[in-house]
Amino acid sequence: MNERIRDIKNFSYQTWVDAPWIRAAGILGATATGLLFLNTILPAEVAINLASLDSSLNQIYFTSILIMYFFLVAIFAGDRLRFEKKLRALEQNFKYDNRGTLYNGREPNIAFRITTFRGILEGISGAVGATKLADVLTDTGRLASNDFAMSLKEIYDKDVASRKLTSSWDELSLNEKLSQWAEYDSATGWGIIACSVRGDSIKVVINHLQDLFNGNGGLMFGHFLGGYTETIISFIVNNHLGGKFNDYGKAELINTNQSDKYTLELEFILK
Repeated sequence: MNERIRDIKNFSYQTWVDAPWIRAAGILGATATGLLFLNTILPAEVAINLASLDSSLNQIYFTSILIMYFFLVAIFAGDRLRFEKKLRALEQNFKYDNRGTLYNGREPNIAFRITTFRGILEGISGAVGATKLADVLTDTGRLASNDFAMSLKEIYDKDVASRKLTSSWDELSLNEKLSQWAEYDSATGWGIIACSVRGDSIKVVINHLQDLFNGNGGLMFGHFLGGYTETIISFIVNNHLGGKFNDYGKAELINTNQSDKYTLELEFILK
């Protein structure tokens, strides 16, 4: 039952995001309903008597709503087009050289079917125990991302900044660095990564709509990503030369949450 509810929620969310006309109608309808309700509870001397409005004012009112509706549709459609353009750019990062190597930009990669990959982790978990494997995979993630973290500045400047003709790594704010890392690793097939700073903590949310984080195998991969992400964020924070984040030397993973089969949430405290 819970699985069915999550599927309905995911479908509703995708519909909300993918259909700007529905999104605009929902927002405008909720706003109009709220204003009408507010008008009904206002004192009589303050409230607007809608029934007494002449036809010309009613026409202006409905015309204004129609203009606002199409204005919102245009804004949300533009957001959707920009998101699609970003996804296409991510897809174009991958190239196969016909000699057995898959590249993400200049970095060599490999690929597994999701079911196969989860099966590998589930098999190891069954052999050594889920708790022990979770700890081992977190530590493995910390070590595995060390080389990438140290190369991140060079990779960004060579593969991203030069291609987009944008600011170099050292010119970016902390949030921009985290965002650029999230965008780069969103092209690896692990899902869409979002990263946000909240005071002295950082939250990372990874969404993958093809069940990568489903089941015990998905959770085990989540623990690997927790360690992987901890090293990268620690490197970014420790080497950022601006603002209060000079005072922080690392990020420490405090929670790995498999909120549903589509979503992994990672929380870090800055120290």
